[in-house]
Amino acid sequence: MAWFRKMSKFKKGLMLGALLVLLPLVVVAARYEVLNVTKLYVDNIYGLAPGSTGPTLNGVTVSGTGVITATNVADVSREDDIPLTSFHYNDATDASPAWIELPLSNIDSIPAFVWASPAATHIQTTFRVPSIYVSGMAFRALTSRSTTATASVQEVAWCLWVNTDGANFQTASIPQSTVAQSTANYGGASNEVITLTPNATAVSAIAAGTWVTLEIWRQHDGVPRDNGNLELKGISKYYTATQ
Repeated sequence: MAWFRKMSKFKKGLMLGALLVLLPLVVVAARYEVLNVTKLYVDNIYGLAPGSTGPTLNGVTVSGTGVITATNVADVSREDDIPLTSFHYNDATDASPAWIELPLSNIDSIPAFVWASPAATHIQTTFRVPSIYVSGMAFRALTSRSTTATASVQEVAWCLWVNTDGANFQTASIPQSTVAQSTANYGGASNEVITLTPNATAVSAIAAGTWVTLEIWRQHDGVPRDNGNLELKGISKYYTATQ
């Protein structure tokens, strides 16, 4: 019996010792912290596999303290199409000139607005600058001309109107420099993208939430541009925006 009591005491002591050894492990396993970082670089990230307990991150470098905010995320470039059908033109032949829908032609199997020489009709469209806009509003226009002759190089004339909520409407446009097509042998079935970049006056006026009216026409001031037609087949606006 004395031997049995000694063995029982030994077992109890052994169990108590095991508990004392395991207790720190339980505490450590239950502990967690919130990690705030300002930058997180990930070379490779592998998604969760069926039955796995978490993702695997390789090549991770963490620096700094704090939380991730919009200032930690780089701005991005965005580009939005401006439908040709959103443009209107002024019908000066009407007794009471009014802006009407743009008549489109089928040029090279796609819709296009054509300025047939010597036409210089002004066309307009209006859009709101997105709330995510930061800077750098500009336009890309897909153009062509009716002949490959270098003497038929066309020029796009344009201007902008910028209006703001709560302010008087602009009574005058912001003139912009004309942009010429290349002297390369573009024409017929060949297209050329030209860039329309606003000047400093327009840039300072354009901001998120403003309303911009883009006005375009064919520069008409004699030879050589009168030797061919200007064709507008598409246009987009691009800018820098927040994420």
